[in-house]
Amino acid sequence: MEIDEVVELVKKRVVPSEEEKRKVHEFCERLLEKARSEAELLGLEASPRIEGSIAKDTWISGDRDIDLFLFFPEGTPREVWVEKGLLLAKKIAGEQWKEAYAEHPYIEAKIGEFTVDIVPSVWSSSPSAIATSVGRTPYHTNYVNSKLASWQRDEVRVLKQFAKGLGVYGAELKVRGFSGYLCELLIIGYGSFSSLIREAGSWKVKEVLDLERHYKSAKEVRALFRDDVFIVVDPVDKRRNVASPLSRKSFFTFVSASRWFAKYPSLSFFFPPDPPALRKEELKWTVRGSHVLALELSCPDAVPDVLWGQIWKSLNGMKVLLEKGGFSVLDCDAFSDEENVVVLVFELERGELPASKVHRGPLPTREEDERRFLLKRFKAKDYAFGPWISDSGWMVVLRRGEAKAKDYLSRHVLSARLGRMIKEKLEEGFRIYEGEELAELAERYPEFSRFLARFLVKAPPWLLEVAEKIAEGK
Repeated sequence: MEIDEVVELVKKRVVPSEEEKRKVHEFCERLLEKARSEAELLGLEASPRIEGSIAKDTWISGDRDIDLFLFFPEGTPREVWVEKGLLLAKKIAGEQWKEAYAEHPYIEAKIGEFTVDIVPSVWSSSPSAIATSVGRTPYHTNYVNSKLASWQRDEVRVLKQFAKGLGVYGAELKVRGFSGYLCELLIIGYGSFSSLIREAGSWKVKEVLDLERHYKSAKEVRALFRDDVFIVVDPVDKRRNVASPLSRKSFFTFVSASRWFAKYPSLSFFFPPDPPALRKEELKWTVRGSHVLALELSCPDAVPDVLWGQIWKSLNGMKVLLEKGGFSVLDCDAFSDEENVVVLVFELERGELPASKVHRGPLPTREEDERRFLLKRFKAKDYAFGPWISDSGWMVVLRRGEAKAKDYLSRHVLSARLGRMIKEKLEEGFRIYEGEELAELAERYPEFSRFLARFLVKAPPWLLEVAEKIAEGK
């Protein structure tokens, strides 16, 4: 198939029907009317606005997430609009709601078939005067609506689905991928999905998109956002890189997938098949010549972005710890249902090391270094045999403290660089699984089973789809 053929097939699945749009818009009107009515009853000067993809008509068919913002007059003290805004939000939400927290508290509500985020905020006369990051939101909405042609809104939907299929959609810490606003800006910048895809395959690290030409050169932009892998200057606030949440992994995935999709267009890039459920016999890691460990702990009570910040920090800390112990980490990843459990998974080159290791000492011609080396060895008595002199100088074979990765991680995990919340849960207790033991976790948590299958296969579905063609050198 050609790119345009695939895009048309995707549109049939992601563009909402006129009937679906009508239902969503009618719900939004009722929601706005209720918000105005409740604000009046409470005597609050708060202006409700629908924001997000619904307001920009870039939402994907089947999505039922609505963003309702409650804007208080500019200059309203933070403690006032947060407190009164939450009170109003709860009145609008009805009975099914919970308080969440990002930069400040907001309400997540279930109203009928819709999930509604009700976000208190304060109006800003310009993006440069915003009191919180959500204050930019109406300016983002206005910009996108002024720049996107009606037909391009479907192109945004296709791009969002492409990112979803690759597993890189969403700026939240769990994903660290492409936000909806970033997808909209990319279509504004490149014109269409197919044009973007053809260009993205050639992107380099620190690629720059400055739609409003806020800066004189790409060099100036890169100097300002030196730590970011991809830079898209916010058209409404030049101080901000819209792509700053993007991880290097997500960026590289998008670049490579774009290149291969342009060469071999396929629906699998957009709608990858779910991995099959794992059977216990498939958890025999000796077949793949590596060793898999999974550390299970109870989930801290935190909003997703805070939770995943803690998880990623702890995952990296444990990886460093294992490598310090001599265990080569091939890959690692994390799973959480965000309510009950967190599982940190590590694939090691091997799960058990020799009981001893060779340690090289100084040259005998360096008298003081030799003295310290021999003093340390004979005083500590931590050597298995030696020391002896070789062509390379002094050598000694040392005993390992723990030769098994499971024992080493279990004993030393609390000394790793961990997120505070994760450390507290580890102190309460944890369990480490290895090899076929992971079947217990997979049976208890079906979503973990699918996560583990993806972790083990490693190759993304879109790559497997074109692997045969790549092998043929086409």
